[in-house]
Amino acid sequence: MLGMGDVGPVGREAQNHRPTALRNGRAQRLDFVSMVGMGGRRARGPAHVISFDVIHTPLDVKLGNRIGAYRVYQVRWPVLEGVSGEGLLLEPKRAPLGYVVTLPDADQTPEQIVGLAAGIGREEQIARRLAENGFEVVVPVLIDRGSRWSGDPQIRITDQTHREWIYRQAFHMGRHVIGYEVEKVLAAVDWFQRKSGGKGQIGVAGYGEGGLIAFYSAAVDTRIDAALVSGYFDSRQAVWSEPIYRNVWGLLREFGDAELGTLIAPRGLIVEYSQVPAVTNQKGDLKTSKFEAVRAEFDRIDALTRPGFQPSNY
Repeated sequence: MLGMGDVGPVGREAQNHRPTALRNGRAQRLDFVSMVGMGGRRARGPAHVISFDVIHTPLDVKLGNRIGAYRVYQVRWPVLEGVSGEGLLLEPKRAPLGYVVTLPDADQTPEQIVGLAAGIGREEQIARRLAENGFEVVVPVLIDRGSRWSGDPQIRITDQTHREWIYRQAFHMGRHVIGYEVEKVLAAVDWFQRKSGGKGQIGVAGYGEGGLIAFYSAAVDTRIDAALVSGYFDSRQAVWSEPIYRNVWGLLREFGDAELGTLIAPRGLIVEYSQVPAVTNQKGDLKTSKFEAVRAEFDRIDALTRPGFQPSNY
């Protein structure tokens, strides 16, 4: 597991990207926001306050001998005009220690990482573990890699994944499937901010496609205090070989993962090296990189930031 720290310059030659660390952080974020198709005004409820709509009766969860240590709600929240987020809210009965948006991989469900459905080992049920330790957690649904709804049954159903289906249509509107999902995270951050009066610590954590969304969200929004990224972090020089819905036009002219890491610094960033989801034949594949390659890209963050900008390595 890698944490940002003072570890010295390692990695690719500097000419692979523009020297983003020398540019104004706000300008970098605006460039990145544009690349991933964000920038629309997020929706608000009455009096411009975001609200979570509870869809079903909450579930009380027993922890040891303590019944109702936290509650699980199925919720929906406004994001953009015509776009809502859906997922689970885990709310502790006591005052929360902090707030976390936890993102599963695209082919995992919120119920799985909460421990309410089979398919994921207990040690990987990060949303459940956070809630048991006193954190308030939102787990959004990500657009999956199936193809059941990719088309119109009266015309034709394609073999495109749902992620590719949205990616292709969003492109014509200057948007991106990644941008939509980052917006869902930031709308949840809006809600956490309001609920805590702007005083609560907010984090994001994700695995696989969820790791990508968590990483990008932290790069975009400085209200996020820390990010945990698992199963996603690399040099991105082989992004052309990844599934098409990860294609972001012009990204590598300015941003590799290390460059995006500089947008998170000096806030906390933990990169957990793990096997990536097994994805093939989706107009690109996902493959687990060697640890040394991930480490080298992570170490480049230090080379791109001024001395003393990072906290100590751990």
